[in-house]
Amino acid sequence: MTKFILSALAVLTLVGLVIAGAPLAQANTTAQAACVETYTVAAGDTLGNIAQRYLGDIAAYTQIVAATNEAAKTDTSFKTIADANIIEVGQKLCIPAKSANAPATSAPANRGGAAAGLYTNTGPAADASALIYLLTLDPNGGAVMTQSYVSKGSFVSKGSWTQSGNAVTVNFVEQDGKASTAKVVLNADADKLTTTQDDAKIFNGTTGFVLTKTATDVVALSGVYNTTLAAAGDKPETFVAFTLTPDGKALFIQNPTGKDSIVETGTWTASGANATVNLTKRGDTDIQENFVFALQGENFTATTFDQAMWGANGLTLKRVEGIGATTATAPAAPTPAPTSAPAAPALTLAQLGNATYAVQDAPNGSITLKGGKAEAELAPGSASKYTAQLSDMLANGTLDNKPYAAAILITSGGGSGTFYNVAAVPNNNGTPGTGITFFIGDRITVTGLKIENGAVQVSYLDRKPDEPMAATPTVAMSKVLVIDNGKLAEGATIQPVPAGSPEGMYIATRPAADASALLWQVFLGPNGNASWLSNYVGKGTSNATGNWEQTSETTVELTLIHRDGENIGEKFTFEAQGNTLTATKYDQSLYGDSGIVLYKADAQVTGTVTYLPKIALPDDAVVEVYLLDASKADAPAEYISGVSYRTNGDQVPLPFTLPYASSQINAGGTYLVQAVISQNGRLLFKNSNGVAVITHGAPTSNVQVTVEQPAP
Repeated sequence: MTKFILSALAVLTLVGLVIAGAPLAQANTTAQAACVETYTVAAGDTLGNIAQRYLGDIAAYTQIVAATNEAAKTDTSFKTIADANIIEVGQKLCIPAKSANAPATSAPANRGGAAAGLYTNTGPAADASALIYLLTLDPNGGAVMTQSYVSKGSFVSKGSWTQSGNAVTVNFVEQDGKASTAKVVLNADADKLTTTQDDAKIFNGTTGFVLTKTATDVVALSGVYNTTLAAAGDKPETFVAFTLTPDGKALFIQNPTGKDSIVETGTWTASGANATVNLTKRGDTDIQENFVFALQGENFTATTFDQAMWGANGLTLKRVEGIGATTATAPAAPTPAPTSAPAAPALTLAQLGNATYAVQDAPNGSITLKGGKAEAELAPGSASKYTAQLSDMLANGTLDNKPYAAAILITSGGGSGTFYNVAAVPNNNGTPGTGITFFIGDRITVTGLKIENGAVQVSYLDRKPDEPMAATPTVAMSKVLVIDNGKLAEGATIQPVPAGSPEGMYIATRPAADASALLWQVFLGPNGNASWLSNYVGKGTSNATGNWEQTSETTVELTLIHRDGENIGEKFTFEAQGNTLTATKYDQSLYGDSGIVLYKADAQVTGTVTYLPKIALPDDAVVEVYLLDASKADAPAEYISGVSYRTNGDQVPLPFTLPYASSQINAGGTYLVQAVISQNGRLLFKNSNGVAVITHGAPTSNVQVTVEQPAP
């Protein structure tokens, strides 16, 4: 495993240390070979960090190198360090005595302090396995706090910290990528930090909240690991997951398809890259089951286990969730916001949520919203209701040489249709006038909205002309709307995609904390509109929207603005390489450090899901269809892409479209389509063996997947 000596080469230069072209053994002739103590390298360690921690000086890493190399001459438990940039998890280091002229361990004034380290607090959560706080106080003065609801999500706050005596002051300036200031004061006492001031309720808002200093290897190994075991013999396909919390508690879940879950609990300890797990309870029953796992990259492999239970090949899981960043960079001073205000204050969604809209299908030709919603009788005494509500999309700009806001108004006339309309609302010096609307489509997916060049530009996904309404919208569409004689009308057309443009659909598969997989569909649409659909297999979907820009021939900047009705501010930089987008900049505290690679989807599998029994599906049934790579006979099939949608009363045959990237397909591989129909988490139908597609003469269109009821 390659590790770099912090990012502080400039610091090394300032202290006059020159390492290029000189053997490390000669870099510090006063290095002491005798080991005052030893240290085992954990994930995230660098020699610079270790030297700062034990010797009080980042440049003293050369003393650790020289001492370790000297010890390796007579003790085989040490390994010679040939390159100071390369150390491995689990490697044993010799820590020499601190030099007499080494600086004190406290950082310079106003930059960090002696309390630098990792601090955690683990507690219960209402709808998650646990709530874990990880506060990282980096020696460089940077601070980051990750509040992780295990298997549910996390919140990340960033800032800086200082120490004066026992008082540690943390000033946060950002939360989840958005500006947010908060100050916390804690008292440092031995290995504890206790809050004495927490006005912004970062740590529950009460004094006396305690965080405990936690070893690097414990933090590095804490998190969630899972995998799906293929069916074998009389054993069904089984989803398994380990959760290890930094307070030493272990949770092991086995979820066999069609059977009750098995929940086991116990304890665990860390040693470098190894975790020793001791499970002692299965529900209320005492058990004794022991594992030793080794973390190698993203693989969490059992090296000690019960072979009678897990077979000779054992158990290997994927790391799908950590508990936060173990390093932090002190933030730069914020750039002051411009003081000039626009001529007319931009309208907000809250204002538009109480405006009146002229809508063609409304009972009286218009509808007035309250709190973003409205309901009216279709006719006097009618039980059917006309409903209208705003989506979370908003744009402000100039239309017809006047200030306007644009939004998406969703209406329904009591039937199965859900109608999407673009609404343009006059901005009367900060007050909304009556909005005018333009119908876009029924049960579509709007992916982008903006006002630019005097026009409203909307992008969305619709169905092919011959597809039924139950089909998932997958066809990229867009419209340009202008104001013509007081009405919204189609204006100029959007230009075709230029050659070499990265515009299109991209897919990727990731491990997920509490699902079999996480499938991404990222759509870079016309006019810079973007959407990012996350499908947690078997758990549900989440959709984010925003915009994108091609800033160079090979660079794409993507910003996600909304996710499921919430405002976010996630930014990505991608490098376009052939038919892939590789993220070069993104928030690793949210997306992990294993990288993001998206594959352009240039093909698709289409078909229908059906079953033989004459049984009607409930209105709230959910159909899930997945494309899997089953090429490896000795390993579980891997997910490529999938679709999940509510049937809303539609019956079989149910259509599906599964995008895939031909660059990911091996002509000799085996690819299957599997489908599941469920209701409120209860399995109704499933096909067990999968239907072959794509290779070996198998079809890519008109694929019929027949599902069956599970065995009682």
